[in-house]
Amino acid sequence: MYVAPEQSLVGVFFGRNERLGAVDTMRRLEPFRAAIEDRLRLKPEQSAQGFGVNAIWRVNCFADDNWPAMADWLVTEASRFERAVTEVLNPGT
Repeated sequence: MYVAPEQSLVGVFFGRNERLGAVDTMRRLEPFRAAIEDRLRLKPEQSAQGFGVNAIWRVNCFADDNWPAMADWLVTEASRFERAVTEVLNPGT
């Protein structure tokens, strides 16, 4: 999950974190991308093309009254991502 105030974005994505062993995520998830995205059912404006499996929300991050909704959205999306990936990679669980 991330918050990018300068770009007015919050989002959830599979990124790169070498310390945690998360490398080559785009390449590793590519065979499953269509199935994951099918489960997520994101609208085109909710996903950054060419960025792998991700969801974005364009919102004014500098407005204090937006933070509760942003936090709720991030938690909800992260849970949806976890469910979608689990369903695709571990069917039947």
